[in-house]
Amino acid sequence: MAIFYKGIPVGTFWHLHDPASVGFTPRSPMAAHHLDRIINHVGRAQTVSSPYVSLTLSFSVAWIYANTALSATPGFIYEIELNDPLPLGATLLDPVKELAAAVLSPLVLVGSNPYQHDGYPDLLVGLVGTRRSRLIHRVIKQPPGNPPRSAYISPALETFVRALRDAEMLVFGSIPASCIKQKYVAS
Repeated sequence: MAIFYKGIPVGTFWHLHDPASVGFTPRSPMAAHHLDRIINHVGRAQTVSSPYVSLTLSFSVAWIYANTALSATPGFIYEIELNDPLPLGATLLDPVKELAAAVLSPLVLVGSNPYQHDGYPDLLVGLVGTRRSRLIHRVIKQPPGNPPRSAYISPALETFVRALRDAEMLVFGSIPASCIKQKYVAS
């Protein structure tokens, strides 16, 4: 048995449609599982064409997500229990493991390492922190003669950092209502 959480902000689909009675379904349940979809879902927060439902192992992360709307009304946090075997048609994925398994050797990809950056050492702080975008966008040092630019941040790096930051797991498929054990007001 494993316990996960899902933060639901005010005004969103799941705030208006109680998942305790219908379960959680992805926004695009018929879409195929693919590494690019994981990168878009986790690293870029593009969930419209996603076949995944995001969960977190952290109640604190779920609380933050539940309270992201500009509203005096608090959101909700759902506690979800997944057992082995998982519900029929559901697969639990760790986005870090999925991505790490697909990353090639840096020697194979001449000139573009898929999970590194070329910025300052504190660039990762900018990726992790929501209020530190200046660390991401500042002009980096380069060899003389190169035009000014900000750091290169690969989609893979964004995905690794954000998955770790949010203690995020993905369910490919749906989570039935029977897996939802508690509903908390995120106050």
